[in-house]
Amino acid sequence: MFSFRGLLRYLSVFLLFYSILLVSFFFWGSDAEYNTNQKIARGYISEKSIFFDVHDPSKKTAKYLNYVIDEDGSFKNLGNVDIDFNTNEVDLTPYEGEDPDYILTNDILPDGLTKIEAILSSGSSDYLAAVHTGLGRGVYYSGDALIPPVIEGRFLTEEECLSDEPLTVIGKEYKEDIFTENGNDYIDYLGKKYQVIGIVGTEEDSTLDSLVFVNLGSMEPDIQLQGRYYVDSRKSTEKCYEKINNKAMELYGYDLDRCARPETLIDIVSNGLYLKSYLKILSILMALFLYISILIQSIGMNKNTIGIMKTVGIRFDRMFIKVNLRILIIALLGIVLGIITDCGLIIGSVFDLSASDMTMSLIVISGISFGLLALWTLIVALYNNRLNPGECLRDL
Repeated sequence: MFSFRGLLRYLSVFLLFYSILLVSFFFWGSDAEYNTNQKIARGYISEKSIFFDVHDPSKKTAKYLNYVIDEDGSFKNLGNVDIDFNTNEVDLTPYEGEDPDYILTNDILPDGLTKIEAILSSGSSDYLAAVHTGLGRGVYYSGDALIPPVIEGRFLTEEECLSDEPLTVIGKEYKEDIFTENGNDYIDYLGKKYQVIGIVGTEEDSTLDSLVFVNLGSMEPDIQLQGRYYVDSRKSTEKCYEKINNKAMELYGYDLDRCARPETLIDIVSNGLYLKSYLKILSILMALFLYISILIQSIGMNKNTIGIMKTVGIRFDRMFIKVNLRILIIALLGIVLGIITDCGLIIGSVFDLSASDMTMSLIVISGISFGLLALWTLIVALYNNRLNPGECLRDL
Protein backbone atom coordinates (compact mmCIF):
# COMPACT_ATOMS: atom_id res chain seq x y z
CA MET A 1 0.00 0.00 0.00
CA PHE A 2 1.35 3.44 -0.97
CA SER A 3 2.01 6.12 1.60
CA PHE A 4 0.46 9.57 1.26
CA ARG A 5 3.83 11.06 0.24
CA GLY A 6 4.26 8.31 -2.33
CA LEU A 7 0.79 8.92 -3.78
CA LEU A 8 1.47 12.65 -3.92
CA ARG A 9 4.75 12.00 -5.70
CA TYR A 10 3.15 9.75 -8.32
CA LEU A 11 0.31 12.22 -8.84
CA SER A 12 2.76 15.10 -9.31
CA VAL A 13 4.74 13.19 -11.94
CA PHE A 14 1.55 12.10 -13.74
CA LEU A 15 0.13 15.64 -13.82
CA LEU A 16 3.46 17.07 -14.95
CA PHE A 17 3.74 14.94 -18.08
CA TYR A 18 0.00 14.98 -18.75
CA SER A 19 -0.02 18.79 -18.55
CA ILE A 20 2.94 19.07 -20.91
CA LEU A 21 0.82 17.41 -23.61
CA LEU A 22 -2.49 19.06 -22.81
CA VAL A 23 -1.46 22.62 -21.92
CA SER A 24 1.14 22.89 -24.69
CA PHE A 25 -1.33 21.66 -27.28
CA PHE A 26 -4.06 23.98 -26.00
CA PHE A 27 -1.76 27.01 -26.03
CA TRP A 28 -0.54 26.15 -29.53
CA GLY A 29 -4.09 25.63 -30.80
CA SER A 30 -5.38 28.88 -29.30
CA ASP A 31 -2.46 30.91 -30.63
CA ALA A 32 -2.54 29.31 -34.09
CA GLU A 33 -6.31 29.71 -34.40
CA TYR A 34 -6.16 33.37 -33.43
CA ASN A 35 -3.31 34.05 -35.87
CA THR A 36 -5.23 32.19 -38.60
CA ASN A 37 -8.31 34.34 -37.97
CA GLN A 38 -6.13 37.44 -38.25
CA LYS A 39 -4.67 36.10 -41.49
CA ILE A 40 -8.14 35.47 -42.91
CA ALA A 41 -9.24 38.98 -41.90
CA ARG A 42 -6.32 40.41 -43.93
CA GLY A 43 -7.29 38.37 -46.98
CA TYR A 44 -5.16 35.38 -46.00
CA ILE A 45 -2.03 37.47 -45.55
CA SER A 46 0.11 36.80 -42.49
CA GLU A 47 1.69 39.42 -40.25
CA LYS A 48 5.11 38.32 -41.56
CA SER A 49 4.27 39.25 -45.15
CA ILE A 50 6.36 41.85 -46.97
CA PHE A 51 4.81 44.35 -49.40
CA PHE A 52 6.86 46.04 -52.10
CA ASP A 53 6.80 47.91 -55.41
CA VAL A 54 9.06 47.79 -58.43
CA HIS A 55 11.17 50.94 -58.30
CA ASP A 56 10.09 53.51 -60.90
CA PRO A 57 12.74 56.27 -61.36
CA SER A 58 10.20 58.41 -63.24
CA LYS A 59 7.75 58.47 -60.34
CA LYS A 60 7.22 61.95 -58.96
CA THR A 61 7.80 62.65 -55.26
CA ALA A 62 4.89 64.20 -53.39
CA LYS A 63 5.37 67.19 -51.12
CA TYR A 64 4.12 67.14 -47.57
CA LEU A 65 3.55 69.68 -44.86
CA ASN A 66 4.92 68.88 -41.42
CA TYR A 67 5.28 71.74 -39.00
CA VAL A 68 5.72 72.86 -35.39
CA ILE A 69 5.11 76.15 -33.63
CA ASP A 70 8.19 77.46 -31.84
CA GLU A 71 8.07 78.95 -28.34
CA ASP A 72 8.00 82.46 -29.83
CA GLY A 73 4.92 81.53 -31.85
CA SER A 74 6.70 81.34 -35.19
CA PHE A 75 5.90 78.65 -37.74
CA LYS A 76 8.62 76.12 -38.57
CA ASN A 77 8.18 73.87 -41.60
CA LEU A 78 9.67 70.39 -41.20
CA GLY A 79 8.30 69.02 -44.47
CA ASN A 80 9.31 69.64 -48.07
CA VAL A 81 6.44 71.94 -49.05
CA ASP A 82 7.41 75.36 -50.50
CA ILE A 83 5.63 78.10 -48.54
CA ASP A 84 5.67 81.83 -49.27
CA PHE A 85 4.46 83.60 -46.13
CA ASN A 86 4.34 86.97 -47.90
CA THR A 87 1.71 85.82 -50.39
CA ASN A 88 0.26 82.90 -48.36
CA GLU A 89 1.01 80.58 -51.27
CA VAL A 90 1.72 76.89 -50.79
CA ASP A 91 3.38 75.00 -53.63
CA LEU A 92 2.26 71.34 -53.64
CA THR A 93 3.58 70.56 -57.11
CA PRO A 94 5.32 67.14 -56.89
CA TYR A 95 9.06 66.96 -57.43
CA GLU A 96 10.23 65.31 -60.62
CA GLY A 97 11.52 61.75 -60.38
CA GLU A 98 15.13 60.63 -60.62
CA ASP A 99 14.73 59.99 -64.33
CA PRO A 100 11.60 61.68 -65.74
CA ASP A 101 12.07 60.00 -69.14
CA TYR A 102 12.26 56.46 -67.73
CA ILE A 103 9.42 54.14 -68.78
CA LEU A 104 8.74 51.17 -66.51
CA THR A 105 8.02 48.13 -68.69
CA ASN A 106 7.20 44.51 -68.14
CA ASP A 107 8.94 42.93 -71.10
CA ILE A 108 8.69 39.26 -72.00
CA LEU A 109 12.00 37.48 -71.44
CA PRO A 110 13.53 34.78 -73.70
CA ASP A 111 12.16 32.03 -71.43
CA GLY A 112 8.60 33.27 -72.03
CA LEU A 113 8.12 34.85 -68.61
CA THR A 114 7.50 38.53 -68.06
CA LYS A 115 9.88 40.44 -65.81
CA ILE A 116 7.27 40.50 -63.02
CA GLU A 117 6.68 36.75 -63.35
CA ALA A 118 10.43 36.11 -63.23
CA ILE A 119 10.78 38.29 -60.12
CA LEU A 120 7.86 36.84 -58.17
CA SER A 121 8.87 33.26 -59.02
CA SER A 122 12.52 33.70 -57.99
CA GLY A 123 12.04 33.29 -54.23
CA SER A 124 12.96 30.34 -52.05
CA SER A 125 10.71 27.34 -51.37
CA ASP A 126 7.38 27.31 -49.52
CA TYR A 127 6.21 30.84 -50.26
CA LEU A 128 3.46 32.73 -52.05
CA ALA A 129 3.96 35.95 -54.00
CA ALA A 130 1.17 37.96 -55.56
CA VAL A 131 0.12 41.09 -57.38
CA HIS A 132 -2.20 42.73 -54.81
CA THR A 133 -4.94 44.80 -56.46
CA GLY A 134 -7.36 45.36 -53.60
CA LEU A 135 -9.74 42.42 -53.79
CA GLY A 136 -7.77 40.72 -56.56
CA ARG A 137 -4.68 38.52 -56.29
CA GLY A 138 -2.50 37.42 -59.18
CA VAL A 139 -0.65 34.59 -57.44
CA TYR A 140 2.43 32.46 -57.78
CA TYR A 141 3.45 29.99 -55.09
CA SER A 142 6.07 27.34 -54.50
CA GLY A 143 6.02 24.28 -52.26
CA ASP A 144 4.08 24.27 -49.01
CA ALA A 145 2.85 27.85 -49.23
CA LEU A 146 0.17 29.75 -47.28
CA ILE A 147 -2.80 28.94 -49.50
CA PRO A 148 -6.33 30.03 -48.53
CA PRO A 149 -8.86 27.33 -47.55
CA VAL A 150 -11.03 26.02 -50.38
CA ILE A 151 -14.64 24.99 -49.66
CA GLU A 152 -15.51 23.90 -53.21
CA GLY A 153 -13.31 22.61 -56.01
CA ARG A 154 -9.58 23.21 -55.67
CA PHE A 155 -6.92 25.90 -55.61
CA LEU A 156 -4.45 26.62 -58.39
CA THR A 157 -1.55 24.21 -58.70
CA GLU A 158 2.04 25.42 -58.61
CA GLU A 159 2.42 24.64 -62.33
CA GLU A 160 -0.77 26.55 -63.25
CA CYS A 161 0.44 29.76 -61.60
CA LEU A 162 2.66 30.69 -64.57
CA SER A 163 0.32 29.30 -67.22
CA ASP A 164 -1.44 31.77 -69.51
CA GLU A 165 -4.69 29.78 -69.28
CA PRO A 166 -7.17 32.02 -67.37
CA LEU A 167 -8.02 30.16 -64.15
CA THR A 168 -9.54 31.59 -61.00
CA VAL A 169 -10.57 30.69 -57.48
CA ILE A 170 -13.24 33.05 -56.20
CA GLY A 171 -14.94 34.01 -52.94
CA LYS A 172 -18.56 33.07 -52.21
CA GLU A 173 -19.81 36.56 -53.08
CA TYR A 174 -19.05 35.98 -56.78
CA LYS A 175 -21.19 32.87 -57.16
CA GLU A 176 -23.94 34.96 -58.75
CA ASP A 177 -21.51 36.09 -61.46
CA ILE A 178 -20.78 32.54 -62.63
CA PHE A 179 -22.02 31.43 -66.04
CA THR A 180 -21.65 27.97 -67.57
CA GLU A 181 -20.32 27.02 -71.00
CA ASN A 182 -19.66 23.46 -72.18
CA GLY A 183 -19.99 22.14 -68.64
CA ASN A 184 -17.43 24.56 -67.15
CA ASP A 185 -18.03 27.56 -64.89
CA TYR A 186 -16.68 30.98 -65.84
CA ILE A 187 -16.66 34.61 -64.71
CA ASP A 188 -15.62 37.77 -66.50
CA TYR A 189 -12.60 39.33 -64.81
CA LEU A 190 -9.77 41.63 -65.92
CA GLY A 191 -11.40 41.95 -69.33
CA LYS A 192 -11.32 38.23 -70.11
CA LYS A 193 -13.18 35.01 -69.39
CA TYR A 194 -11.77 33.03 -66.45
CA GLN A 195 -12.62 29.42 -65.68
CA VAL A 196 -13.70 28.97 -62.07
CA ILE A 197 -11.94 25.95 -60.56
CA GLY A 198 -12.71 26.54 -56.89
CA ILE A 199 -14.29 28.70 -54.21
CA VAL A 200 -12.34 29.93 -51.20
CA GLY A 201 -13.78 30.72 -47.79
CA THR A 202 -14.75 29.31 -44.44
CA GLU A 203 -17.98 27.97 -43.00
CA GLU A 204 -18.66 31.42 -41.55
CA ASP A 205 -18.65 34.67 -43.52
CA SER A 206 -15.18 36.19 -43.88
CA THR A 207 -13.10 38.58 -45.98
CA LEU A 208 -12.20 35.63 -48.22
CA ASP A 209 -15.73 35.77 -49.62
CA SER A 210 -14.92 38.98 -51.55
CA LEU A 211 -11.52 37.94 -52.97
CA VAL A 212 -10.57 36.71 -56.43
CA PHE A 213 -7.40 34.65 -56.96
CA VAL A 214 -6.08 34.22 -60.51
CA ASN A 215 -2.92 32.63 -61.84
CA LEU A 216 -0.19 35.22 -62.35
CA GLY A 217 0.58 34.02 -65.88
CA SER A 218 -2.96 34.79 -67.06
CA MET A 219 -2.59 38.51 -66.34
CA GLU A 220 -1.58 40.84 -69.15
CA PRO A 221 1.94 42.30 -68.74
CA ASP A 222 0.63 45.85 -68.23
CA ILE A 223 -1.88 44.67 -65.59
CA GLN A 224 0.93 42.88 -63.73
CA LEU A 225 2.55 46.30 -63.25
CA GLN A 226 -0.55 47.63 -61.52
CA GLY A 227 -1.25 47.29 -57.81
CA ARG A 228 1.24 46.32 -55.15
CA TYR A 229 3.21 43.11 -54.61
CA TYR A 230 3.70 41.00 -51.54
CA VAL A 231 5.49 37.83 -50.51
CA ASP A 232 4.43 35.52 -47.69
CA SER A 233 6.43 32.50 -46.53
CA ARG A 234 6.07 29.70 -44.00
CA LYS A 235 9.81 29.87 -43.34
CA SER A 236 11.91 33.02 -43.65
CA THR A 237 10.01 35.72 -45.51
CA GLU A 238 13.02 38.02 -45.28
CA LYS A 239 15.30 35.54 -47.08
CA CYS A 240 12.65 34.96 -49.71
CA TYR A 241 12.25 38.71 -50.24
CA GLU A 242 16.02 39.07 -50.53
CA LYS A 243 16.10 36.59 -53.43
CA ILE A 244 13.21 38.35 -55.13
CA ASN A 245 14.94 41.69 -54.66
CA ASN A 246 18.15 40.31 -56.19
CA LYS A 247 16.19 39.23 -59.26
CA ALA A 248 14.61 42.68 -59.54
CA MET A 249 18.08 44.24 -59.34
CA GLU A 250 19.22 41.94 -62.15
CA LEU A 251 16.28 42.75 -64.44
CA TYR A 252 15.58 46.41 -63.67
CA GLY A 253 18.85 47.64 -62.19
CA TYR A 254 17.12 48.92 -59.03
CA ASP A 255 16.24 47.52 -55.63
CA LEU A 256 12.57 47.01 -54.87
CA ASP A 257 10.74 49.68 -52.87
CA ARG A 258 9.61 48.07 -49.64
CA CYS A 259 6.19 49.24 -48.42
CA ALA A 260 4.19 49.08 -45.22
CA ARG A 261 1.64 46.29 -45.03
CA PRO A 262 -1.88 47.71 -45.45
CA GLU A 263 -3.62 47.87 -42.08
CA THR A 264 -6.97 46.20 -41.62
CA LEU A 265 -9.49 46.47 -38.82
CA ILE A 266 -8.09 43.35 -37.13
CA ASP A 267 -4.64 44.98 -36.94
CA ILE A 268 -6.08 48.10 -35.33
CA VAL A 269 -8.21 46.22 -32.80
CA SER A 270 -5.70 43.54 -31.76
CA ASN A 271 -2.45 45.32 -32.60
CA GLY A 272 -1.45 42.02 -34.23
CA LEU A 273 -0.87 40.25 -30.93
CA TYR A 274 -2.42 37.47 -28.92
CA LEU A 275 0.05 35.56 -26.82
CA LYS A 276 3.03 37.90 -26.54
CA SER A 277 6.52 36.50 -26.90
CA TYR A 278 7.54 37.29 -23.35
CA LEU A 279 4.47 35.45 -22.05
CA LYS A 280 5.44 32.41 -24.10
CA ILE A 281 8.96 32.52 -22.69
CA LEU A 282 7.62 32.99 -19.16
CA SER A 283 5.30 29.99 -19.58
CA ILE A 284 8.20 27.82 -20.78
CA LEU A 285 10.37 28.91 -17.84
CA MET A 286 7.59 28.12 -15.37
CA ALA A 287 7.14 24.68 -16.94
CA LEU A 288 10.89 24.00 -16.68
CA PHE A 289 10.83 25.14 -13.06
CA LEU A 290 8.05 22.67 -12.25
CA TYR A 291 9.85 19.92 -14.16
CA ILE A 292 13.11 20.46 -12.24
CA SER A 293 11.34 20.84 -8.88
CA ILE A 294 9.38 17.60 -9.21
CA LEU A 295 12.49 15.81 -10.51
CA ILE A 296 14.57 16.95 -7.52
CA GLN A 297 11.85 15.95 -5.04
CA SER A 298 11.44 12.57 -6.71
CA ILE A 299 15.19 11.89 -6.54
CA GLY A 300 15.43 13.02 -2.92
CA MET A 301 12.70 10.65 -1.73
CA ASN A 302 14.68 7.61 -2.95
CA LYS A 303 18.05 8.69 -1.60
CA ASN A 304 18.10 6.51 1.52
CA THR A 305 16.63 3.49 -0.27
CA ILE A 306 19.34 3.65 -2.92
CA GLY A 307 22.04 4.04 -0.27
CA ILE A 308 20.89 0.91 1.56
CA MET A 309 20.68 -1.11 -1.68
CA LYS A 310 24.20 -0.06 -2.64
CA THR A 311 25.46 -1.01 0.83
CA VAL A 312 24.08 -4.56 0.62
CA GLY A 313 25.55 -4.96 -2.90
CA ILE A 314 22.46 -5.01 -5.12
CA ARG A 315 23.34 -4.63 -8.81
CA PHE A 316 22.77 -1.20 -10.34
CA ASP A 317 20.28 -2.35 -12.99
CA ARG A 318 18.12 -4.19 -10.45
CA MET A 319 18.33 -1.28 -8.03
CA PHE A 320 17.38 1.23 -10.74
CA ILE A 321 14.35 -0.79 -11.88
CA LYS A 322 13.22 -1.46 -8.32
CA VAL A 323 13.35 2.21 -7.30
CA ASN A 324 12.34 4.02 -10.49
CA LEU A 325 10.22 1.69 -12.64
CA ARG A 326 6.90 2.76 -11.13
CA ILE A 327 7.60 6.47 -11.48
CA LEU A 328 8.65 6.03 -15.11
CA ILE A 329 5.49 4.05 -15.86
CA ILE A 330 3.39 6.78 -14.22
CA ALA A 331 5.15 9.43 -16.35
CA LEU A 332 4.63 7.35 -19.50
CA LEU A 333 0.95 6.93 -18.59
CA GLY A 334 0.63 10.72 -18.31
CA ILE A 335 2.12 11.14 -21.80
CA VAL A 336 -0.14 8.47 -23.32
CA LEU A 337 -3.30 9.92 -21.74
CA GLY A 338 -2.18 13.40 -22.85
CA ILE A 339 -1.86 12.18 -26.44
CA ILE A 340 -5.29 10.54 -26.25
CA THR A 341 -6.82 13.77 -24.90
CA ASP A 342 -5.20 15.85 -27.66
CA CYS A 343 -6.45 13.39 -30.27
CA GLY A 344 -9.93 13.92 -28.84
CA LEU A 345 -9.50 17.69 -29.32
CA ILE A 346 -8.49 17.09 -32.95
CA ILE A 347 -11.38 14.73 -33.66
CA GLY A 348 -13.82 17.07 -31.92
CA SER A 349 -12.57 20.02 -34.01
CA VAL A 350 -12.16 22.15 -30.91
CA PHE A 351 -9.85 24.44 -32.88
CA ASP A 352 -10.75 25.74 -36.32
CA LEU A 353 -7.49 24.52 -37.85
CA SER A 354 -6.54 21.93 -40.43
CA ALA A 355 -6.22 18.37 -39.12
CA SER A 356 -2.79 18.05 -40.74
CA ASP A 357 -1.40 21.10 -38.89
CA MET A 358 -2.87 19.93 -35.58
CA THR A 359 -1.52 16.41 -36.07
CA MET A 360 1.94 17.75 -36.85
CA SER A 361 1.81 19.90 -33.72
CA LEU A 362 0.80 16.88 -31.64
CA ILE A 363 3.72 14.89 -33.07
CA VAL A 364 6.16 17.68 -32.15
CA ILE A 365 4.76 18.10 -28.63
CA SER A 366 4.75 14.32 -28.10
CA GLY A 367 8.37 14.15 -29.23
CA ILE A 368 9.29 16.86 -26.74
CA SER A 369 7.46 15.00 -23.97
CA PHE A 370 9.24 11.72 -24.68
CA GLY A 371 12.50 13.65 -24.84
CA LEU A 372 11.84 15.14 -21.38
CA LEU A 373 11.05 11.65 -20.06
CA ALA A 374 14.31 10.34 -21.54
CA LEU A 375 16.19 13.25 -19.96
CA TRP A 376 14.48 12.49 -16.63
CA THR A 377 15.60 8.86 -16.86
CA LEU A 378 19.17 9.85 -17.70
CA ILE A 379 19.44 12.31 -14.81
CA VAL A 380 18.01 9.79 -12.34
CA ALA A 381 20.40 7.07 -13.59
CA LEU A 382 23.42 9.35 -13.26
CA TYR A 383 22.38 10.40 -9.76
CA ASN A 384 21.76 6.84 -8.64
CA ASN A 385 25.11 5.72 -10.02
CA ARG A 386 27.13 8.50 -8.35
CA LEU A 387 25.31 8.48 -5.01
CA ASN A 388 27.65 7.78 -2.07
CA PRO A 389 25.95 5.21 0.24
CA GLY A 390 28.02 6.41 3.19
CA GLU A 391 26.41 9.84 3.11
CA CYS A 392 22.96 8.23 3.01
CA LEU A 393 23.68 6.08 6.04
CA ARG A 394 24.92 9.09 8.04
CA ASP A 395 21.60 10.83 7.35
CA LEU A 396 19.59 7.94 8.79
